[in-house]
Amino acid sequence: MEEALASVRDVAFYKPETWIHVNLDGFDHAADPARAFKEAYDRGGGNNWFTTEREMRIVGDSVRRGYRDWSSITFYRGGEVVNIPLPSFLGG
Repeated sequence: MEEALASVRDVAFYKPETWIHVNLDGFDHAADPARAFKEAYDRGGGNNWFTTEREMRIVGDSVRRGYRDWSSITFYRGGEVVNIPLPSFLGG
C-alpha cells in the first residue's frame, strides 16, 4: 500500500504536467461529486482511511500547497467527465 501511495505522491507533487484522472464511482455520495471528493479528502487525513481516501488527500494537498493546478485533474462518474469547482478548502 505504501508503494502505491508513494506513486500517487510522486505524480501529484512532482509531476504537475501529468494529468490525474479520478473515477468517483464507488465513492460515498458519488451523486454529488464535490461532496464525494471532500468527504474522501477529509477521511484521508485521519487515522482510519481506505487507500483511495488517502490518495484524494494527497492529490488535494498537492493543489492546496501549490504543486499542482486543480485544472490538471479530471473527475469522472459513470464514465462521464464531471466538473468539480476548486474547493474553498484548497484555496478556491
